[in-house]
Formats: sequence, structure tokens, C-alpha cells
Amino acid sequence: MRCAEAVREALVSADPSRRVEHVDVLDFATDWARRVYRESFLRVTARSRALAYALYVGSDGEKPDEVRWGHLAERLAFRRFSRFVHAGGWKHCICTHPLPSQLMHPEKRPRTHMVVTDWALHRFWVQPYVDNFFVASERVAATLLERLPRTRAHATGIPIGARFGQHFDQRALRRDLGLDPRAPVVLVMGGGWGLGVDETVRAVLGARIPGLTILAVCGANARALHALADLPPDRLRTFGFVADVAPLIAAADLVISKPGGVTTSETLALGRPLLLTQGLPGHEDRNARELTVAGAARFADSADLAREIEQFFSDRKLRDRWTRASVLAGRPHAAERIADFFDDPPVVEERARRTQASVPLAAGGLRSRSS
Repeated sequence: MRCAEAVREALVSADPSRRVEHVDVLDFATDWARRVYRESFLRVTARSRALAYALYVGSDGEKPDEVRWGHLAERLAFRRFSRFVHAGGWKHCICTHPLPSQLMHPEKRPRTHMVVTDWALHRFWVQPYVDNFFVASERVAATLLERLPRTRAHATGIPIGARFGQHFDQRALRRDLGLDPRAPVVLVMGGGWGLGVDETVRAVLGARIPGLTILAVCGANARALHALADLPPDRLRTFGFVADVAPLIAAADLVISKPGGVTTSETLALGRPLLLTQGLPGHEDRNARELTVAGAARFADSADLAREIEQFFSDRKLRDRWTRASVLAGRPHAAERIADFFDDPPVVEERARRTQASVPLAAGGLRSRSS
């Protein structure tokens, strides 16, 4: 959803007269379909990580997604979405999740474009009737072209809000947060659900770093927020849901997060070193593998977190090398690059001229977006 909103903002910024609407495809579903679709994955994950991973791998493959069930699902549960797409006069539909494309009839859809929001490619993303794919990296683009040789794949990066392309004064941010500008600061995040934040914080507290301050964003995880309430307040600052997380990322020396596509992209766009912990089975496992292979992040399980953090703060060469890799991997202008494809040539040329000094970028909901 955050990727979709970033693209919407970029489209409107490029042309305020353009009609752009950001919708959640599940808002058009029947109640039972919405409930099943949203809850099934989380329930499987909560019961068995191994089962969730097996389902992810078992549904993957080298061939494009044939979506044999798409037409039936549209008739039984998503008729309102079809009416919205067909009656809206849309020229384009930009999807940041495979589901909208799976539901739309190949011959009745507007021009359809897919924004892949992971650093790795699952078969469900590979929809054969998509006009353009916007992907995280050249590596993902190459994999996509192997599976769909006639398609158009653009390595734009994963779209994130314009806020993550801004420059932040770290000392000023820390002063605003009441932090010592010279003290080591680690930010712990677990995505919107705040998964595993409390366990990760306890592991980080084991690091023997003088003056270390931990910022912990628990998101919607009220249980984690409550569990951290009894830890030393002089070493820990806790937050629930944070609408604007960019200042917290920019204030940190090191960010520890599960490997979600959006959070990792936001962190790298701000040039902060990224230490990954175990995430959701399947796509986030693959995200972690892709990011570590590309050198854009490192991975550590709970037992090794404290050691990794100690090494980061004690080895200046490692810290500088890691930071440079993060800066090179970040793609803060991915949303604008996607919006360029829907602009007139003079607009594209002018934006290219304005942003040509930007750092080149390296690696790699339910929302459908129409324009």
C-alpha cells in the first residue's frame, strides 16, 4: 500500500491535472473473500513457519502465472472491482500486488503495469498480460525476462515516499529526539505489524556498546510495546505506529529490520546500514538472500545480533564500507522513475536533467492503482 501511495504521489506531482485514484482491491471484495484473503497467510504463518514456506515454494515455478481461478474469483467475489475497472475510463492500471491483474479479463482490461515490491521474483508476480514491469533491480529484471521474454522490465527500484529522498541532519534529529548526538544509536523495526521487535530488542541489549541507545518501532504490535515497557528507559525509546519513520531511520547509525521490501528500500534510500533478522517465510527469506548477496545488507539470527552490532561499532572500516554499500543500493527516486513512463517526453527529459546528479541505485498489498 505504501508503494502504491508513493507512485500516486509521483504521478500527481508530475501532472496535477491527471486523474489518479488509489484503491485497495479488497475493498471491492465480498466480506468472506476479504476476510479469507487477509487472514489466511497470517494464520498459517503463526501455526507453522515451515508450512508457510512450503506453500510459498510449492506455488512458485519458472512458468508465468496462468491464473486459472481468476475468472471464477472475479465472478464470485470481485464483481465490484471489475465494474470499477471497466466503467472508469481508465487508460492505465498500476498494480502493486498480483491480485488485481489476476482478476482482470485479458481483453477487457486497460493497459496494465506491475510494480514488484519484493527483491526476488515469485511466479505470482509474473502475469502474462502486463504491459510493463517495474522491479527492484537489474537481477530481478533479468529473471523476469527469462520467464516472459517478450515483456518490458524496468529496474527502477521499489517505489517509496518522496520523504526518503530528502537530506536529514542527523545531529539535529537526535537533538529533537533528546538523544546524545555522539552516542551510538540502533533502530529496530518489524514492519507494520512489528513482528519480533521485542525479541530483537532483548538481543540487542546484550551488545556491549557503551552508551548504546535503542529506538524500537512496534507498529501495530501492542503486545511487543507492552513487553518492552519494563526495560531500562535510559537505553530504550519505544514507539507504536509511526506515520513518518524517515527521521528515525536517519537518526540511527544502524537499522535492524525483518527483510520486507518496503522497509529495506526506505532504509537503503537514506543510506543507513541494514542488518536483517528473520522475517516472514517465503518472500522475506528470499529478500534477505538477495540483499546479502548484493552486499546491500547483512543477516544475523538472534544469537548473533549482539556480536554483529559490537563488530559494527568497533570496526570503523567495516562501518564505512557497509554504509557506502547501503548508499549505492538505495533508490530514493524509484516512484518518480515509474511516473516518468506515464509522462510526455518533454517532462521526462526535464526530470532526467534535474535528477542526473543522483546516486545510481543497485538492488531489486493490497492495492491496485489506476490512472
